[in-house]
Amino acid sequence: MKVDINKLSMLLLQIRLSKGFSQSYMAHRLNISQKAYCYLESGRCKMDLIRFLQILHVTDSAPMCIIKEIVEENAFNNPMEVELNTLKAELGCLIQRVNHLQAHNDFLKNALERLLLLNSEKIVSCKDALD
Repeated sequence: MKVDINKLSMLLLQIRLSKGFSQSYMAHRLNISQKAYCYLESGRCKMDLIRFLQILHVTDSAPMCIIKEIVEENAFNNPMEVELNTLKAELGCLIQRVNHLQAHNDFLKNALERLLLLNSEKIVSCKDALD
């Protein structure tokens, strides 16, 4: 198994840009300097697992999708097999993302229902006070 650090750097850059985040914003969210973030993103300094996960959390990215992208298990695989594995990994990432979004949607739905219930209770309370 081989980890492609250059691919990691490119993926982090692409993810950050796709979110519209600047290096300064990322640095602020990670509580580091912009220069330190630049070094992390460019691969000029090593990144530990915690920092990797923090970056993915800020960008709302799935860790396993990124890991699958940067790990090369066998450089001599059949190109069709590599393509199939890539598609399977992408499908897995999409399913993971859908599940994440569904859970987030459920959370927001429950929060909205609680707020509506509280507001309806306040309306009844105010109506009772007026009567």
